[in-house]
Amino acid sequence: MASDLEPRIADDGVQEVPLTKARALLTRLIEQAREEGLVSALTVRGRRRIYLVTPDYVRRAQLHSEVTERLRRLSDNKTFMEGLEQADPDLHYLLDTGTI
Repeated sequence: MASDLEPRIADDGVQEVPLTKARALLTRLIEQAREEGLVSALTVRGRRRIYLVTPDYVRRAQLHSEVTERLRRLSDNKTFMEGLEQADPDLHYLLDTGTI
């Protein structure tokens, strides 16, 4: 029977690790992130408090954020939105409804 204090993979694919166990597992967690791309969340009383990810993961997240912000600004342009509606109706919907 697995202990509640042992790392587990949540439904979203993130490995959850109690903070009380993380120090002893830190080298392994870093290697898993670097070699396998496994994201770990350090938890306190079962709640995620911080994530352990690679620098490349952070870089990609920042890039995605910048692209999303540029798309939001472009959504004010009627001509752009009309073209987008034809080219990618799903993306048009997400921008038009403010989902992204």
